[in-house]
Order: sequence, then structure tokens, then C-alpha cells
Amino acid sequence: MQEHSLPERRVTSCGVAGRLRYNRLRSRNAPVLEPGASYHDRFRLAGARMTGSHPLKAPLERRVRALVRSIRPMLAGDVEPLHQCRVATRRLRELLPLCEAELTGRLAGRARRRARGLGRTLGPVRELDVALDLVLELEQEGWAQPAGAARLRQRVREERDRQRQRMYTRLKPAALRKVERDVAEVLKAIGTHDATDEWALVLSTRIERRAERLREAVREAGPMYVSERVHEVRIVGKQLRYALELTVDTGAAGAAAEQTASAVAGLKQLQETLGRLHDLEILQGLLRSIESPIGRSEAWATQLDALDRDITEECRRLHGQFVAGQAKLLDISRIATRLASRMWNAHGGRSGGGRVLKMTLGGADAPRASHGRR
Repeated sequence: MQEHSLPERRVTSCGVAGRLRYNRLRSRNAPVLEPGASYHDRFRLAGARMTGSHPLKAPLERRVRALVRSIRPMLAGDVEPLHQCRVATRRLRELLPLCEAELTGRLAGRARRRARGLGRTLGPVRELDVALDLVLELEQEGWAQPAGAARLRQRVREERDRQRQRMYTRLKPAALRKVERDVAEVLKAIGTHDATDEWALVLSTRIERRAERLREAVREAGPMYVSERVHEVRIVGKQLRYALELTVDTGAAGAAAEQTASAVAGLKQLQETLGRLHDLEILQGLLRSIESPIGRSEAWATQLDALDRDITEECRRLHGQFVAGQAKLLDISRIATRLASRMWNAHGGRSGGGRVLKMTLGGADAPRASHGRR
């Protein structure tokens, strides 16, 4: 694991109560934090104490490590670590409600909210990183001519610098430490917790709800190209995909693992198509925000007009692919619904499961109509 990017937190004396707890851990031959140990030592020792075999332990550990590993290079301005950090927060948001169903207290819920806040802070910068790469790609493929590409690149960089400065203003060191602390403590708690059926019941309910949302979103999108409706399909499809991946990671898919993996592959294909469409829409919005010169003709302005038309045509082509694949998406949603039903029954689910339903509703991240990429 890479070193932490923020000033290290030091474990200091915490009075008589702390010393008694320290001695009890000593008596159990458990690894403990010596005075002066860093925050990352706390994370490593949390892993060292995990000897259970909770189904959520391994996927949670992978996601926590991905988050911690990406923060330092992300703050240094690297593009790919920012993307990895954002993906880690998304996957944690899918997993932490299951931990919340297993654990007492509010720790997992608090960790989920903080991970969500971090992911949303990173979103605008990630969109503009993608837009900048897209300008280069379009120029290399001959879609964008040199003068137009240079002007568009300048506009994207201006907006990215503005959003990056805003991101740095919001990413306070103390807030980042709280995110890492909370997810590490959830990891430690799950690692020492005996598994119940609660997490699987929550997961099955979330899959069922998201499969239904996907069906509704696809039907509302229909054959017409309405950007907001297509964007909603993309968001809900991504959420369903993350939930289905967890059934494979935890073994909850059982005999349906192969069919579930095929459904996940179909949703990834959807993401590639609609993700590309969304990226082009973002770039086109930036292109159209550039003011054309008044009273004179500039080569870059003429080139950007041509690029605008080409992007419009490409967006319509990608939307046509989406419409052609809508029937497949409906099939995937039905596969997901059947899997959710089998999981519910296999784990002793009953109608009106109060705590499970409460945890599911409390932990769900409902999709919102938005132009921002998540």
C-alpha cells in the first residue's frame, strides 16, 4: 500500500481508559498501535486482526485499498488516480449499505455518506479530464482541425482549472482523513463480525428495485433522443451493474453466477455506448460556450462549426445503438429480478422484512436527473 498523502495522525496517550484498552489487547496477543504510530498503521492493523470469513470482507478490503491508494497521487494532480478514486467511492457506496445491515451503530452509514460526498466533489474534474482527452482523439482522427482543436482545448483547460481549484478548496485534509478512517473502521468491524443473512437480503432488494428502475428508465427513454432520459438509463444501469458484480464477488449469485456475469457484460457494453455519448455531449456543450468573433471570419470558428455538426451526427448514431439494444436491457433487468428473488428466498427472506427494508431504503442512492457524470 502506498503512503498516505496527508499529514500523519499520531496515536497519543488517551488516559486511563485508553491504557486499560491497550493492556487488554496486549493480553490477547493482538497487534496494537504503539504511541507515535501513523494513521496507515491503524489501517494495516485493522487488516491484521481480520480472521473471519464474512462474505463482504474481501470485496470491501479491495475497495478500501483502492480508495486509500489513489488519494495521494490524485491530490498531486494525476488524472488516472482521480478516476480510480471516484470509481472506488462508487463501489463503496454500493457495498456500505450491506455492511450497514450487518453492523450496529451508524458507522457504515456515515462512511457511505462521506464516500458519496467525495465522489461528487471529484465528478466535474473527471468529466473535464475526459473532455480534454477527447479533443486530442478527435484531432488525431481528423474530426477536429488544428486551429479549432487548439481553441477548444483552451476552453476545456480553462474550465478544468476552475473546477480543479474548486475541488481542492472542498477537499479539506481533515475531511479526507474522516473518509479513510470511517471506511477502515467498517472494514475492521466486518472482518471480526459473524455473517448473517441481512446483507444478502438488502442486496437482493436493491437489485430488484434497480432492475425495476432500469425497465422504467428504458421505457421512458423510448426511441426519441432526449438527453436527460438517456442519461438516466446510464446511471441506473451502472448502479445495477455494481450490485450484480457484488453477487459474484460474494458468491451470492450461486448457480446463476455465469448468467449474472453475462448480464454484467451487457451492462458494461451499455456503459461504453452511453458513456461515449455523454462525453461527446459534455464536449459539445463546452464547444458551444465559445463565443464566435463578431464582424470577422476566423479559421478556428469555421472549424468548430464543422466539428459541432460532426459531433451531433455521432451522438445520433450512438443513440441509435442504444435504441437497438433496449430489448436486451429489458432482458437483463428480468434476469436481475429473478436473481434477486432467488437470493431473497435462499436467505430466508419474508414479506415485510422490517429491518432489511429500512436499511435498504436508507442506504439506497436514488438516481437524480442531472447532466453531471457520476
